Amino acid sequence: MIFTLLSKYRLRWQVLLLITMPLKVLAGASEKTSANVLDPTNLMTVFGSLMLVFACIFGLVFLLKKVNGLPASDRTAIRVLGSKRVGSREKIILIEAGKQQLLIGATPNSIRTLHVFDSPVEGLSEVPAHGLEFSSFLGTSASSRTS
Repeated sequence: MIFTLLSKYRLRWQVLLLITMPLKVLAGASEKTSANVLDPTNLMTVFGSLMLVFACIFGLVFLLKKVNGLPASDRTAIRVLGSKRVGSREKIILIEAGKQQLLIGATPNSIRTLHVFDSPVEGLSEVPAHGLEFSSFLGTSASSRTS
């Protein structure tokens, strides 16, 4: 009983000593190196650490682009001009690839070309890539309620 009690207290003191030991070491180390801030070895260490942080950031951005977490750019050869749902999981999409316009059908299992247009489709309203602006959507919904 006494042995277990002593071992429990000894363990607590050892843990407390392990926690406070790095604080004492760091406090002593900062006093010694504070005079040598502009030392070339310290500057190289800081510069190397900064380069490592930048490399990690650029590496993460590269990986996010590879797994489609971030869009690569808005300048692509293929643009979606419009789409219309024709079922719960099916839709028809009008795309522009280069100078050609295609009407494709998309289902969860397949994508098929329905029609290839010889000349561009007339009467398309240009919809921004990110969708309708909230203010224009609010204006059209408010005007339709008052009518």
